[in-house]
Amino acid sequence: MSTEHGTYGGYQWHNRRMELPCEACLVAARDYQRRFRALRPATRERDRWWSRTRSRAFERLALEYPERFAEILAEVRQVDPDPVLAARR
Repeated sequence: MSTEHGTYGGYQWHNRRMELPCEACLVAARDYQRRFRALRPATRERDRWWSRTRSRAFERLALEYPERFAEILAEVRQVDPDPVLAARR
């Protein structure tokens, strides 16, 4: 089953299949998120808070357990490679 590209549904369709969304679907997803956040300023602040506190927690974990953090980071990057480097190959 496929869906129309260039829609938020198309973006979700790509994600469910664990593939990189096409450019049209990425644009549609960005537009959807912009509209969503514009209508809900509290959501925007909560997202920023969530991201900020999560980053701080990761920084603390990396400082407290540098070797283990490096191992996990390397494992994750093997499973999910850098899309910019992958596109150059």
